[in-house]
Amino acid sequence: FLLFIKNRGATKKSLSLKWAIRDASRRPATSVTSFVALGLGALLLNLIPQLKNAMDVELDVTQTSKARPSLFMFDIQEEQVDDLQRILKANKLTLEQISPTIRARLSLINGKEFDKGQGASTKQLTREEEREMRFRNRGFNLSYREKLSDAEKIVAGKDFSGIYDENKKSLAEISLEKRFAKRLGLKLGDHLTFDVESVPIDGKVVNLRQVRWSSFQPNFFVQFQPGVLEIAPKTYIATLPNVPLLKKIDVQNQLVEELPNVSMVDVSRVIERIRSIVEQISWALIAMSLLCLFASFVVIYSIANHQARQRRWDIGLLKSLGASFSTIKAMFLWQFAMISFVASFLGALISVIMSWAVSFYLLETTWVFTWK
Repeated sequence: FLLFIKNRGATKKSLSLKWAIRDASRRPATSVTSFVALGLGALLLNLIPQLKNAMDVELDVTQTSKARPSLFMFDIQEEQVDDLQRILKANKLTLEQISPTIRARLSLINGKEFDKGQGASTKQLTREEEREMRFRNRGFNLSYREKLSDAEKIVAGKDFSGIYDENKKSLAEISLEKRFAKRLGLKLGDHLTFDVESVPIDGKVVNLRQVRWSSFQPNFFVQFQPGVLEIAPKTYIATLPNVPLLKKIDVQNQLVEELPNVSMVDVSRVIERIRSIVEQISWALIAMSLLCLFASFVVIYSIANHQARQRRWDIGLLKSLGASFSTIKAMFLWQFAMISFVASFLGALISVIMSWAVSFYLLETTWVFTWK
């Protein structure tokens, strides 16, 4: 299409440019091959660093230090919450997003028994089907909170109406993570029954949430509105805000000494390890992209060399008709310069669009444009 447009609008001001445009349009196989080779090289060379930059921003501890926790703590017993807060208060720290966790199993969906896939023989199942069956048979962690966290966003349905009132004789409201709901085939309006310590808890799905798991904050697949699960046996998970390294180690030592059952994960070290792995993978992919770009140059050189040898009679005819060597040379320079520029520009443009699509739809991370 571009070659057709260029040929129709060939300029009359420059003879060499006019010849270059018409020559490129009259030899489409040569022009398109060079265009595709260089365009793909430019696309790959720009796409991989763009995606790596998006992941770096998502995992950057320094840029998101206010929101990123320093320690992730779980298996906190109900009677230990006051002791935990006392230890942290002595160190001039406060807990962030302390969340209750209630173990439960999904038993009924819309009054029908939940299909756990136990009727099939494991010998007849593929590895993916076995993983799906294990997922359906495992217990779920339920929780409740009055409002969404910064890492959550409702994508369908409505927010909770407030604290549950059993006098209204209505079903409790449930919020599901959207991928979890899709995997189990659940949708808005479904009536779910969970088994909590042999006690059935009924609820209705009122919204689907998108969760940014890279926030490393306590988030759940299933959340009830407040006023339903408060009396159920529970443990707590909580996060500690970003603190200096020495103070974090001191707090960890105190917690291990006084509350040995509380488990802790150093989020900063986890993030650094993930970034290190991403860095190694990206360097390998960039090396492959450079190899692809080098192969593109080889293809273009081969085409140009072949065309120069094949068209020596055309060049001789142009010279015999009075064309100067500089005009003929300029024609070839214009031709390949146009192909190279348009291919590189479109390759880079497509790489930006693809990086946005992958970041937004596949990875669900923050997309940041990097002009370099």
